[in-house]
Amino acid sequence: MLALGIALTSAAPAAGTERDDAAQKRAEALLQRGAQSFAKGACQEALNDFVEAKRLFPSPEIDFDIGLAQGCLDNPVDALRAFDRYLRYAASSPADPDNLVQAKEQSASLLPKVAVVHVEGPPSGTELLLDGHPQGTTPLTLYALPGSHSLLGRHGGLQSAEKRFTAVAGHDLTLQLSLLPVAPPPPPSPLSPRPSPPPSPSPSHSYRMWLLVGAGVVTAAAVVFFAADRSTNDPIHRGAGTLPPPGAN
Repeated sequence: MLALGIALTSAAPAAGTERDDAAQKRAEALLQRGAQSFAKGACQEALNDFVEAKRLFPSPEIDFDIGLAQGCLDNPVDALRAFDRYLRYAASSPADPDNLVQAKEQSASLLPKVAVVHVEGPPSGTELLLDGHPQGTTPLTLYALPGSHSLLGRHGGLQSAEKRFTAVAGHDLTLQLSLLPVAPPPPPSPLSPRPSPPPSPSPSHSYRMWLLVGAGVVTAAAVVFFAADRSTNDPIHRGAGTLPPPGAN
């Protein structure tokens, strides 16, 4: 069974406050629990505890444990990145000799599963994005699973064109990136003015309109009534009188 580097030493941020001490104790408890999960083959549970322990107390030594858990989960890219961080720390700081040997052996066993991508051209500190995901800043060695990928570099107001490439497991690949000023976004296109809606009639105008309509109705009714009244009172129409016969006095 692989040994886990669960001891937090001077590689971690210096403690000194109650909050720092509490974070370190909590991180150590998580590492112990993660080691137990790892020994049982529960690699995802172990990884969750290791990642949370590093968040609470960011010691580079925990990257060794994270690399072991990622390798157990068959995530070679993430495992190699974790082992690289640990080995960079171990190159300039005291490290457990057994963990150091184990990290190198694990890295060597994982390399045939990925392509190693070397980036040339951009200045130091350029952020690299692989398939849209930040990987870190140059100088940096990238690892990619077999298949098609895209690489992008950003540095200040400069950005490279997207570089497409195909990764082959067990092979090294060198990519050239050139950074250019980022073009400003185009100005928004002017919008055509929307026609104004017709003004709604004012209350006084509506009132006058209804008065005119009402007056017209009343006038029409009066005319009809007057015509009917004349028709009723006209002798010709009433039949009350008869014309005298011709020659009558």
